[in-house]
Amino acid sequence: MDSHAHQDQVSSEYEYVIVGSGPGGGPLAANLARRGHSVLLLEAGDDQGLNLKEQVPAVFAVWEEDPNQRWDFFVKHYTDDVQAARDPKMVWKTPEGATVVGTGSDVPAGSKQLGIWYPRSGTLGGCAAHNAMVNVIPPDEDWEHIEKITGDKSWNPTNIRHLFERLEKCRYLPEGTPDHGFHGWLETNLAHQSTLDAFEPVIKSALQVSKTKTLIKDINGPHPGAKDGLYRPSLLMTKDGRRSHVRDYLVATANAKDAHGRKKYPLTIRTHCFATRVLFDKPRHGQKPKAMGVEFLEGASVYKADPRFSDKNHAVKRQVHARKEVIVAGGVFNTPQLLKLSGIGPKAELTALGIDVLVDLPGVGTNLQDNYEFSVVARAQETLNPFAEGTGLNAGDPLLEQWVNGDGPYTSNGLPTALLHTTTVSESKLPDLFIFGVGIALTGFFPGFSTAAFTPPLTDLSWDILKVRPRNNTGTVKLRSKDPRDTPLINFEYYSAGGEEDLTAMAEGVDVARRINAGVAAPAGPIKESIPGPDVTSDTAIKQSIKDGSFSHHAACTCPIGADKDPMACLDSKFRVRGVQGLRVVDASSFPRVPGSFPTTAIYILAEKATDAIIEDAVWFQEDKLINGARVRI
Repeated sequence: MDSHAHQDQVSSEYEYVIVGSGPGGGPLAANLARRGHSVLLLEAGDDQGLNLKEQVPAVFAVWEEDPNQRWDFFVKHYTDDVQAARDPKMVWKTPEGATVVGTGSDVPAGSKQLGIWYPRSGTLGGCAAHNAMVNVIPPDEDWEHIEKITGDKSWNPTNIRHLFERLEKCRYLPEGTPDHGFHGWLETNLAHQSTLDAFEPVIKSALQVSKTKTLIKDINGPHPGAKDGLYRPSLLMTKDGRRSHVRDYLVATANAKDAHGRKKYPLTIRTHCFATRVLFDKPRHGQKPKAMGVEFLEGASVYKADPRFSDKNHAVKRQVHARKEVIVAGGVFNTPQLLKLSGIGPKAELTALGIDVLVDLPGVGTNLQDNYEFSVVARAQETLNPFAEGTGLNAGDPLLEQWVNGDGPYTSNGLPTALLHTTTVSESKLPDLFIFGVGIALTGFFPGFSTAAFTPPLTDLSWDILKVRPRNNTGTVKLRSKDPRDTPLINFEYYSAGGEEDLTAMAEGVDVARRINAGVAAPAGPIKESIPGPDVTSDTAIKQSIKDGSFSHHAACTCPIGADKDPMACLDSKFRVRGVQGLRVVDASSFPRVPGSFPTTAIYILAEKATDAIIEDAVWFQEDKLINGARVRI
């Protein structure tokens, strides 16, 4: 496949202009084009789809740190700098201008907090190109919540399940298995058997602690996330062990030819195009402003999150127009940034920066949420890691040779098992912890984390305790300046709302992990804990350790769907931005609360939902007529 064949010339006008090629914007662009609509897809990065690090599931952590696709955001977990400084993942800038990671004596005097490193992906496919490929559908209650607050019955879980079936190409269950799809574009699979074999001593103990007879194979069965037990997680991975994500769907759509050898679908993909502003017409009296296009900078590494950014990087300012709609899918940080730069957001914030207010929409950039995570880290007496014999994609790597043939440990992300657990403080009485085990030292994200995680002798064991349905929704994404190249100011405000309950749930997860580790028999056992440490035993000490070491990487909800009467709701149930016409948001920011435990598949489902909504409106648009300057349905 020619990875650059989709780099077509930009014309002046399309039916739809979509900003961002991740799990929201990417599938939406391909879907609309396959239905005959002309689409321009703008992606700020380039296409790394032929890069081995993107393709090989086993090295996703290394790929997340690669500057070829990496965008660096430094965020606040806490407003309190004293509490923030307790995190060993804190990145500091020294008086000499260098950066260091650590706390206490690790930090030179006079250093200032940069924040916690939060990597995003600037490449075709967005964060789906670098994530861990975990495929978990949110529980029904997340979709029911949207249905309840909007009154839109199309969000009911049964309808949503049909959307998942439409996009899935299941590779690990017999064809015809209920609630799964087998003819979509998104391949789903299970990790290689070697991942389970390496982790077998731990799995035996986990089965006993969870009171599960055997590993549950289908984590995405009917009513997902509703039953405690030990599961075998599904992956977004092809039948031959490659990452499965939207990039390949986009390239296949853009490169497709008809019987005469001509371009089959009207999809144009432009990389190295960084959106800076949504363009609007001048509204007639009493009419809402209508999105007419997008202004963007064409050039490589023009955003300051890109580690290759320089003021000397060449960029050309361009504009493109949309006859029907503009769809913003830049992600949870960049979507609210773009809306605010376009004059849509909290009036006081925009006015203070000298930005003309188009629509005072106070919810933009608020409601930031994420799944809390904290790892119990320990060391076994032998390796539990299936990649121990690999040499990291180097020449002669025996595991790479197996992967080339669609086999071996590299056809896995290294995640063998996950435990769904209901705590005593679960509001819904459904599982509110997703606890997954992995044979590395996983303590969160910081520069150099992938090297630290895979340091020999690879006898580490981590239980990542992930909080489903966190109670906190007080985080914010605010503009640093009106320069679109600047990254925004991001503050998650960890544990600010519902913190005691969420910390209690996380502490119960620590207890579960410890009980599993205590049951691991020789020769892998005994397991010796390092984090939070064997001396951390009181409830107070455990919760403080959780606060100090918490991390997250599923940010969502900064432009949420909500009720018509909710002043903080940015979108209606059909993804339309309130106060304007012809503008939608379709990405992780659209959710009113974090969807389940891992959001990627949920965002893919959003793209299917948005496809249907946009196609429905497009049909109406064609059937409508202009009467006295207003479009009405005939």
